[in-house]
Amino acid sequence: MKETTVKRKELKLLVLGAAAAITACTLAFGGLSQAAKAAELGKTAKVPTSYSAPIAQTAKTSLPSDYVKADYQVKLHELSGKGTAKDLNMSEAAELGAQNLWMLFHANLKGKTIVMSYHPATELDPRAVWYGEVAEAAGQSYTFEVDAITGDPRTALQGKYWKDAGSLGLDKKLLKQHDDFSKLVKETAENHKLLAGKIASVEYVSQGHSSSNYGSNPDITFMVNSEDGERAQLTFSRYNKELLSVEYNGWLKDMQPKADAAENNAIDKAMQFVETRSEWGDGKVKVKEYPSDQQ
Repeated sequence: MKETTVKRKELKLLVLGAAAAITACTLAFGGLSQAAKAAELGKTAKVPTSYSAPIAQTAKTSLPSDYVKADYQVKLHELSGKGTAKDLNMSEAAELGAQNLWMLFHANLKGKTIVMSYHPATELDPRAVWYGEVAEAAGQSYTFEVDAITGDPRTALQGKYWKDAGSLGLDKKLLKQHDDFSKLVKETAENHKLLAGKIASVEYVSQGHSSSNYGSNPDITFMVNSEDGERAQLTFSRYNKELLSVEYNGWLKDMQPKADAAENNAIDKAMQFVETRSEWGDGKVKVKEYPSDQQ
């Protein structure tokens, strides 16, 4: 029988890879909370493939003087509650979301319908939020999430798809050579005042892609950190460097415990998987312990 050995360093990569894959499937493209909420409302949650686990509030910014409220309609999802007396009403939340979509993506919502759903605070989701969605049309869609009480933005996303978007796979060159994107991320965060305080660093997070009947769009995600300890996660198209999504500091803070739990669970499952394969007795995998490279 053929015997394959796995060194400690390789095993660690295997475990982390499995953890990243599992976590990414639940956290990417709006995250665990949005995917779960979409399922609760009977929607189809679009969760793009991602090669590592991306996971992403900012101080309120003043509305640009050239902003004009678009003539859009607001509709409450048929399975959604209406909020409480302490919460913003549906129309207020929809307008705050629309303003943020316009500032980030120059979204033109004229003639569109924003479908709103209210999600009360629970043990798993400690903050009540309004979630808005503009259905896909001609390869363009929008979603957003705002704090139901303060109106602060939590997430904003545009779905944009192309028939000729190029390769959707992992671009290995971008793993180390992503200075152009890092500069773009920093400029975007500064221009939109996504973080309080001066930006301290920009970190590569992941690559992935989203797809629909209109096409696909490969993407790349970065985490921006401020000197005040705030974070924001930004995703750009690898196809044309267009901003696709922003997850704000508040959303990131609320999601962190879930991300940590998902990662730990994924690592546990990956270890069990490796150990189980080594016990099949077919000789295909044999896990051996090797001294650390640092020893």
